[in-house]
Amino acid sequence: MKIIKSHIFFALFTSLTCLANLTAEETASTLVSGTVMVDVGDCGNVGYVAYGGPFSRMKLGAVSYNYQIGKYEATVGDWCCFLIAIASQYDQNQLIDAHHLWNREMDPWITCTELSDGSHSYEIVKGKEKLPITHVSLLSAMRYCNWIEQGAPIVQPGEDVDVITEHGSYEFSSDGSVIENQDSHIYIPTQDEWVKAGYYAGGGRNVGYWRYPTQNNWSAPTFDSKNRTDSNMANYNGGWTGWSGSFWTHYSYNEQAKAPLTLTDVDFFNCSKSYYGCRDMGGNVNEWTTTLDASSNYIVRGGSYQSSYEDLMMIPARINSYPSETESPLIGFRIVAKNLDHDAIVSNQPHNSKSSVTVDQAAKKEQAQAERNELNDDLAGVILGLIGITLLILSAACFRDPTGNRVIGIIGLAGLTV
Repeated sequence: MKIIKSHIFFALFTSLTCLANLTAEETASTLVSGTVMVDVGDCGNVGYVAYGGPFSRMKLGAVSYNYQIGKYEATVGDWCCFLIAIASQYDQNQLIDAHHLWNREMDPWITCTELSDGSHSYEIVKGKEKLPITHVSLLSAMRYCNWIEQGAPIVQPGEDVDVITEHGSYEFSSDGSVIENQDSHIYIPTQDEWVKAGYYAGGGRNVGYWRYPTQNNWSAPTFDSKNRTDSNMANYNGGWTGWSGSFWTHYSYNEQAKAPLTLTDVDFFNCSKSYYGCRDMGGNVNEWTTTLDASSNYIVRGGSYQSSYEDLMMIPARINSYPSETESPLIGFRIVAKNLDHDAIVSNQPHNSKSSVTVDQAAKKEQAQAERNELNDDLAGVILGLIGITLLILSAACFRDPTGNRVIGIIGLAGLTV
């Protein structure tokens, strides 16, 4: 009986802990020009100092300010909206092609048709909307930030596309140099911003970091396309799993758990998330940061669908970095926001020089309601679990009937004796 009671206590404790976590589940969300952003707080958090390996003696993840980051990687749908908005008039000097904002490698997801008047028409291939956009260079991702910084405008006939793409958060010069405007709002994250959003345990300034961006230290994420409710799942190469003892870590490979080696929708593993609520920070696609390595290439983080478990770790086995013009099927991005004006409204308007990054209030309310509904569903699941535990307690409680026979809980109430 003592053993039964100890199991019941543990189950109740676990369920109540889950309930507490759900009520605070993830930080607040904001919609910025259609992109869901989550708040990253705990400003002034302590960075993680790595000892040994490629990041030895580097302090990672320390950020002195609060900011927002994309809940999901930028999608095919996001990128197509960008292309349509800036190609709504004649593309002067074929700037879209010149800046590689669309290239033939995107054709399986976004098709491009040149019309008789010289304008371009872009269309998403059905079913590809929520895949992460790839074949996007860091420079192209910066131009996407400029577009959002200026209010995600629809370019008007006769307006130079460069007014939108070359100015804003990043100033592109004719000599090829790029300067970040410190007083803007929308950026590609630094490595520290990215690492904190993915691995920091949160809830204080010195609470440490998770090994994997799914809030897990003990085992590498798994892949199961049929059961996506586990909180430790990711799209990466294979059935690599691991567990840690007191002084060692063991990894093994399970061929049956191998991932399909292709992109998945950004919300495919929606139950697996960082403390701040970011999805897919491990696997699917590597993500650009604006942090340079020793060879002056830009660091990408998180690993892709072709990566091993090592690239998903807080301290990966290698530094992966590329020139800013690289367009790879394994690299995507997400955006960060700083100093947002939460009272601003309306995006996707005709462009003017006064427009700036905007928050969609109506969409924000819709997103908040959707997240409340999701939380209610989770709470309903917890309540059902607690009911089950209560029934377990009743079934484990011992009674005796008037004849002296020993009966057990609900079974006894049904008239069955043991």
